[in-house]
Amino acid sequence: KTSKLFVYGTLKRGHSAHHLMRGAKFLCEYACNGTLYGSSDGHHYPVARFLTGNTIHGELYEITDDMISKLDAYEGHPHLYLRKTIMDEVMDPYSVFEYQGDVSHMTPNENGRF
Repeated sequence: KTSKLFVYGTLKRGHSAHHLMRGAKFLCEYACNGTLYGSSDGHHYPVARFLTGNTIHGELYEITDDMISKLDAYEGHPHLYLRKTIMDEVMDPYSVFEYQGDVSHMTPNENGRF
């Protein structure tokens, strides 16, 4: 079985964790409703909140069910990031990893790109 996953940070092509997407099928570049923030702890990865009225630019993939557990482990699901399903008017339902920490002290990334 397969499902769609939207990635916006280190899992994207050309970034440090893209090797974890091996076996996934790249579908398209995609923009979804949400706010992207830079991490504030000195690491170089973004965090996101979805359905906030802003735009996050990323990539959409088709992944297999056997990939989900390794991606969950990498993202710290369900504590650091929560994998959740997004439904919008453009695309069939897809999963995202949404940051679970406090973003009140973080500055939104105005262009929505990592």
